[in-house]
Amino acid sequence: MNIKPVTNRTGSPSVNKKLNAVKEKLGFIPNLFSTLGNSETALDAYLSLSAILEGGELSPQTKERIALVTANHNNCEYCTAAHCYLAQTNNVPNEDILARGHSVDSKVEALIQFAEELLDNRGRVDVKTLAKVREVGYFDSELLEVVMHVTLNILTNYTNNLAKTEVDFPSINTGEAKAVSR
Repeated sequence: MNIKPVTNRTGSPSVNKKLNAVKEKLGFIPNLFSTLGNSETALDAYLSLSAILEGGELSPQTKERIALVTANHNNCEYCTAAHCYLAQTNNVPNEDILARGHSVDSKVEALIQFAEELLDNRGRVDVKTLAKVREVGYFDSELLEVVMHVTLNILTNYTNNLAKTEVDFPSINTGEAKAVSR
């Protein structure tokens, strides 16, 4: 590990309080949160944006698909493992998990391709991609929410890649998935 997670002994009282709230919600403190706890500002930013996005328009399945495609794009082993597990618990089909969020459902796939193009082109999306994602039924409010989810996941991907965070999520039932080539 390049950046070690904080513990109850090394974290500040206010960070420990926030990490204990995470433990109450999730049942454990994922290493990502303990790592972010090295900077209370970073932890607060992540927790705040996550809380805001929980109430958004996108389904939990769509959010997990975006997380998978972003983790794959950024070669983040920690987030790939975490979101394979979370996607499965949110009823994303195993074949879509193994395809890193891609889907045979044309509406879902249009949105995932939109997210991928955001990643590939640093926010610039071709007019044809934009027209296609709107044509299949997505609104601008949802597209902006995708931008926010990509951003949140870049934050965690970069943090985990920098810190070399130890994976603490179980492998999914279909076997351990590897990053797919794009």
